[in-house]
Amino acid sequence: MGSKIKTDFNLWLGCMRGDMPSWNLMVCYNIQDVALLEKLYIKLLPWIKGHANHSLLNETDKPVCPRCGGTHHHKRGFSYTNASK
Repeated sequence: MGSKIKTDFNLWLGCMRGDMPSWNLMVCYNIQDVALLEKLYIKLLPWIKGHANHSLLNETDKPVCPRCGGTHHHKRGFSYTNASK
């Protein structure tokens, strides 16, 4: 999945002083952090409860998984929701 860029509190202090090398490293750190969190988020999507319904957000005519947005479905009987069977 990748790894985070190693930093410490001195990076924050450098940014607060307006040190450009510190700011450049902070930008790289944040870009890497967001990329890693997105990968983790996608990996955990099937287990996140109360998440936005992907079947409402996807712009496709195919049925999609409401949790992860996947299109590879297996028929395993009925699904029960708060509204219906």
